[in-house]
Amino acid sequence: MSLLTDTASEARRAIGVCLLAVLVAAPVVAMAPKRPTRAELIQPFLGDNYSQWMIGAIGFIADEEEIAAFQRLRDDAAAEAFIQEFWERRRKAGEEGNAFRELYQRRAADADSEFTEGHLPGRRTDRGAIFIVYGPAEEIEYEEFRDISEPDVELWRYPKKAEKGLDGRKPSRQYRFARQDDAVRFYKPPSDEELRRRARTRRPF
Repeated sequence: MSLLTDTASEARRAIGVCLLAVLVAAPVVAMAPKRPTRAELIQPFLGDNYSQWMIGAIGFIADEEEIAAFQRLRDDAAAEAFIQEFWERRRKAGEEGNAFRELYQRRAADADSEFTEGHLPGRRTDRGAIFIVYGPAEEIEYEEFRDISEPDVELWRYPKKAEKGLDGRKPSRQYRFARQDDAVRFYKPPSDEELRRRARTRRPF
């Protein structure tokens, strides 16, 4: 009985050592924070000049606390003060002017020129947001999707050694956009499994 007990204990220890080795060897993957949706960034208590201020690049640049504070605002005067403080926090000490804000404004003007869709300013679009935060893509390609039910895709590529953007992070290597409903939005292609499922669904009886 003692032999069986000792054997079981040794087996449990061996399993524990193996699990520990796997955990140590496994790469640590930093999960990107979940970004609020466009609807979550709208501030319905504010006037037209402020209610959608967080939509677009600002929603990438602002941290969670700033987004939460913006959602607590209840009048335009408070929103104006919040915006001034937002930019002031990003001004380097002793700096004349505000290089960070000036860079944002230049890129936002370019985004409005390039990516405006109907009544939606370019700076509020998904392409405009990426352009403002990370600058122009190194390459832009166009993919014709092999499944006719999927839209054509605009693919932006950024280099591996790209500098950090206005949000303090490096860009992803690729961003995909496609027209969905009334606007060009971020696009995630369906998996191979999903495509096979659709093919089976469309197969004639």
